[in-house]
Amino acid sequence: MFTKTNLISTLVTGLWAYFGGYVLWNIVGGTILDSHRGTVTGLMKNPPELIFEVIGCIILAFAFSTIYSV
Repeated sequence: MFTKTNLISTLVTGLWAYFGGYVLWNIVGGTILDSHRGTVTGLMKNPPELIFEVIGCIILAFAFSTIYSV
């Protein structure tokens, strides 16, 4: 379960999950999503808690690495 290959795979997959989501939703899909935001002004959103996003990516990466290690 905690083998060297599984931990390295978890690290690489976790990095891809975090930065791949940024690339997908901000860079590639940003222009598409900008046209659908609407015309609401003055609406402020709280910034996301990035530590929870990083922890979630690591948990997801560990689950995928463990499931597909066979």
